[in-house]
Amino acid sequence: MAKPSLGMPPIRTADGCVKRLRTAQRLEWHTTFRHDVCKVLVGRKRHLVTAIVQLEGEPEHRKHVSGAPEGRTDESHRPQFLGRKGTIAVEVYEMANHMTGLWIAFVHGAVAIFATVLIACAGTASAGEAADSPGTARASNYPDPDPTEKPEGSFNIPRDTTGGTQFWTDFVIRGGWRIQRNEMTGHYRLLDEKNIRQGWGNYAFCLRELDRLMPTDPQAADRRHVVVLLHGLGRSRTCWDALAPRLERDGYRVVPFGYASTRGTLSDHAFALDHVLRHLERCERVSFVGHSLGNLVVRRSLDEHSALLPGEPKRERMVMLGPPNLGAQMARRMKGSRLFGLVAGAAGEQLSDRWRDVEPHLATPDFEFGVLAGGADLAVTNPLIDGENDLIVSVEETRLPGASDFRHVGAGHTFMPENDEVIILTLHFLKTGCFETPELRQPIEAPVDP
Repeated sequence: MAKPSLGMPPIRTADGCVKRLRTAQRLEWHTTFRHDVCKVLVGRKRHLVTAIVQLEGEPEHRKHVSGAPEGRTDESHRPQFLGRKGTIAVEVYEMANHMTGLWIAFVHGAVAIFATVLIACAGTASAGEAADSPGTARASNYPDPDPTEKPEGSFNIPRDTTGGTQFWTDFVIRGGWRIQRNEMTGHYRLLDEKNIRQGWGNYAFCLRELDRLMPTDPQAADRRHVVVLLHGLGRSRTCWDALAPRLERDGYRVVPFGYASTRGTLSDHAFALDHVLRHLERCERVSFVGHSLGNLVVRRSLDEHSALLPGEPKRERMVMLGPPNLGAQMARRMKGSRLFGLVAGAAGEQLSDRWRDVEPHLATPDFEFGVLAGGADLAVTNPLIDGENDLIVSVEETRLPGASDFRHVGAGHTFMPENDEVIILTLHFLKTGCFETPELRQPIEAPVDP
């Protein structure tokens, strides 16, 4: 196979050479590109690599892809929702995700922005479009996952990924493997328990590969109580790295649900959560631990599916960490801010501009739930928020009537999932339905009308 041209000055580090070779190999998969690293600066404080990717005409070499009918090629077999520019953007973003090291952070952001521009040119949905959606609408323009569609996959070489951060949402989780959708392009990928990509294409293709490579969840036989963990806005499922092992030691099957929190509405995230729940194997009981926005995702899901269907697991308990149950004053102060909308996405804008549309569609759990508010021992508070707060959400905003227990803990909002006190209280509530003892419960009562 002909190699793409690499007109560039020599890179002065071995690591740079490895990355260049991987990039050349990766961008070669679909069509002929000439990608030139135009500038390499090696200094005491920074290394800057600027990559320009340019499409040149029609493909000159093609490969058969896994899942393609005989005689089909990767160019003709590419999932139809990905245009040529969209495919380039996917590969560029994947390249950025693969880069590691603090010095490359600037390049990661720059390439991700470049990918975003390309995808916008390809005609995919944007956060700005989602911002105009009503409170209950889904922003995604992509079709629902369809296991009956014709499997279409792209040529894949297994490789490391970051596991999905702000652009990927889980749709199936089984034994640490997960099928994720890219919320900027609509294509799916299959990751193993080590976050190595084992395939990508449409949903049916990834599901077929998952059934082949991980046909059953090894923990499903003896761990029938599942705890689903939902991170907050702008974070990822790695925030549960301290809590998840403790839950596993207590005998739970742990499912950290990852979603593109800055790239969709609450209804988008609730839809994906429901899809994950429906595909849990041998699950008899399910509990939830949510941080910040993750709690609203669960409440939105409960509003859409209030009654259990035959065969669905019983909803056991839920612990809410720093939940903006009554909205977020901090977000409302950002109302109308384009910068806030760009950073926080459609869900963030729902907390600011569209809270009145959203709040009526957030159900109160009809099973035991407890609330943990942060900020008790912080030396400073946020002057932009009235009353005690954890720097992001006020204590009063966390209080949801109907909670069977409540505690005000000494943790800042962002790092509540890693806080030792929070972890201990969470484990105790999931076991007993209270944070300490039944006698010390602090239930949140519904207000009494005069």
